[in-house]
Amino acid sequence: MASGNGSNFEAIVKACHCGQINAQPVKLIGDKPKAFVFERAKTLGVDSECIDYQSFTYRSEFEDQLLRACKKDGPDYIVLAGFMKILPVQFIHNFKDKIINIHPSLLPKYPGTKAIEKAWANDDSVSGVTVHYVDEGVDTGKIILQKSLEIDRTKTFEDFCQQMHALEHQVYIEALQKILK
Repeated sequence: MASGNGSNFEAIVKACHCGQINAQPVKLIGDKPKAFVFERAKTLGVDSECIDYQSFTYRSEFEDQLLRACKKDGPDYIVLAGFMKILPVQFIHNFKDKIINIHPSLLPKYPGTKAIEKAWANDDSVSGVTVHYVDEGVDTGKIILQKSLEIDRTKTFEDFCQQMHALEHQVYIEALQKILK
């Protein structure tokens, strides 16, 4: 599931296609019709479905449709790759210990949004990436894998962002390899 550019999605799918991860993607589900991740899915030959949050009057309608779409395809795991919506408790309970997320910090530090920006603004010397199971909290689930990254203050914030994204791709693949032995 993704909401944006989809670079983590692409890294994961390519790792599946070449046998680096012992899995095959069932479908991409996104919530923003213009998200570039849909172009990536098409290029990579992965079915996709957009469940546009904006097209529903009530959040509960969106949540119900999201749950139906995921149940219909019967995935073994749901991998969040920049899906920027809080999942409802009912959804989490339906896929207990089967929803995986990546977060750009060494949790429990900087849960929620803007973690990269917070690490930079607070002059942290080390940041990193965490892959974890999703529970009812915000970035509070059991940690699967963490890797740290030293922040080089002689470089720009944009350089730091690029390093973090590269680390995300590496760590997500390692975490999925660990889970999907």
